[in-house]
Amino acid sequence: MHYHVSSKTFQRSKGQSLTAAAAYRSGFDIYDAKEQRTKHANRKNAEDVLFNFITTEELVTIKGGKKALRAVSKQATQLDVARWANTIEGVEKRKDATLAKEMEIALPEEFNLAQNIKLMSAIQQRFVAMTGTVALSSIHNSSTKSYGKGSRKKGSTTLNKHGHMMYSERIYNPVKDTFGKKNQMLNIAMGGREFTKVFRYEVEQITKKHAAQNGIKLPTGYTAFTSLSHEDRYSPEAINKGY
Repeated sequence: MHYHVSSKTFQRSKGQSLTAAAAYRSGFDIYDAKEQRTKHANRKNAEDVLFNFITTEELVTIKGGKKALRAVSKQATQLDVARWANTIEGVEKRKDATLAKEMEIALPEEFNLAQNIKLMSAIQQRFVAMTGTVALSSIHNSSTKSYGKGSRKKGSTTLNKHGHMMYSERIYNPVKDTFGKKNQMLNIAMGGREFTKVFRYEVEQITKKHAAQNGIKLPTGYTAFTSLSHEDRYSPEAINKGY
């Protein structure tokens, strides 16, 4: 498997719509409350959507009867996806607003669907716990043509298992059920690019842990990232060289 985590930004100034993006990724038709029309899912793409889930921080009871915030995931329905997208569209007032961001994460082809759901859920819970945001993920399994890397024949059909994790930069308050100020750690100008690099490392460690639990040995490509020295690990040059 090729290790891959890429990021994308959805911006209103570019004519992008979060309801349209959510429809495409979730496979659901999503009603846009602002535009008062339905954003339709791509039917071909919808066939590749295997599972949707949403992760938020919730107040839970822990040992000793105390309350604490914990990242909790649940399967996302069409209503959940529509509410998430429309709420964020409503919170962002500016014409040039960054509506949300996305991380596209490669999932091991050696994992079955149940294993990849657990893996993606763990990755998303880690992200929410680190950032205090709300994240929505869709797991896709699309057929693509191989570029001929490794043992694969060029032009042969290969499965592309991956997850789309979309998130608002705004911190979510589970008690008031409201979005507050943006988490500046996720802002590119404030070091968000560095955070993305750090989170790639988190994804790798979680994936390795789940592979061990599932008794699956991942290809050696997974060692290239962690073999880098700490000071070089997060540089773009090191990442490109490793993969």
